Amino acid sequence: MTSRRAFIAGALSAPVLMRLGGLAFAAPLPRLGDLAKQKGLFFGAAITSEQVTAADGYAALLADQCGAYVAEWESKWGAIEWVRGHREYDSVDTIVAAAKSGGKMLRGHTLLWHFQLPPWADDAVLGSSGAWDELVAPFIFETAKRYAGDIAQWDVVNEVIEPEWQEPDGLRVTPFLAMRGRGYIADAFHLAAAAAPDARLYINEYDLCYAEDDQEKRRAAMLALLERLIADGVPVHGLGLQTHLKIGRTFDASRYRAFLDDVAGLGLDLAITELDVGEGPDPKGDTATRDRRNADEVRKVLEVAFEQKRLTGIVTWSLGDAVSYTRVSGESPDNRGLPFDEFLAPTAMHATLADLFAQADQRSAASS
Repeated sequence: MTSRRAFIAGALSAPVLMRLGGLAFAAPLPRLGDLAKQKGLFFGAAITSEQVTAADGYAALLADQCGAYVAEWESKWGAIEWVRGHREYDSVDTIVAAAKSGGKMLRGHTLLWHFQLPPWADDAVLGSSGAWDELVAPFIFETAKRYAGDIAQWDVVNEVIEPEWQEPDGLRVTPFLAMRGRGYIADAFHLAAAAAPDARLYINEYDLCYAEDDQEKRRAAMLALLERLIADGVPVHGLGLQTHLKIGRTFDASRYRAFLDDVAGLGLDLAITELDVGEGPDPKGDTATRDRRNADEVRKVLEVAFEQKRLTGIVTWSLGDAVSYTRVSGESPDNRGLPFDEFLAPTAMHATLADLFAQADQRSAASS
């Protein structure tokens, strides 16, 4: 979305990041990517092509702390095929090159989402006969194939569950559901698997961790969907747990653990794909109090996730607060919900993640 792109570009060029790009810490700061890799996990952040190629402190911080990159928006359909029939991959190529040169793992996000569609893909176009075969399937296949061997994990489909729509299976009503029926999710996975046979293929979804009725319905619908896909032989390998945490929500470790156990019991991997903490529009307390509260929220949820041997890694949705979506979108302009603040100083969340990685059980591989 152009407004989001402008927000992020403006945040990146803000003088505070440039002035403090050479910020030095009193002691060596633990590298989250290294700590994760030691345990067979990965740690990374959502990034943009400008962020990883800029000559500033934020680019250096990403390179230092992250073992994995995921394009925040530049590999989505609306960013790649702005003009119908002309797919532009320069920005994604830049990210891939930066990841390769820095030895970073790559996650792909996302091949199919009902938001951030190309500007020409209106209801009439997407509702036309043959829209899937003519427009959607070629994008999925070409994009996955272009980065076969480079992108280790793909979020093939994003945010397909929404019980509020009152569909019997809890699926969200989208143009893809309308044009292809309930088989569109399986079709997307088959296309991705054919194009990138070595990639691990994920469904990515939000609001799956809290102990509230709406999220319980989402967990049930997601589990049923995964069971159907596996029974039908669809090449789905994992579930991406977005994990946009919110201060003040109700968490029940036993309920979340049971859900993760059920997913892992299907033979599927898990990844925390979009971790951050939302404080709300008017966060209370001084900075230290807020940071500790946010870190505690991360710990109580992620401690349960880390119990799962099929957890492959964690991605935060941006690494520093100045360029977080929560701030640049205006949702919470003063939000502190990431491992680094707007001055590139580590927050309590950084220490919590470092401790969780240090205490984690050994896994066999960081991208399996």
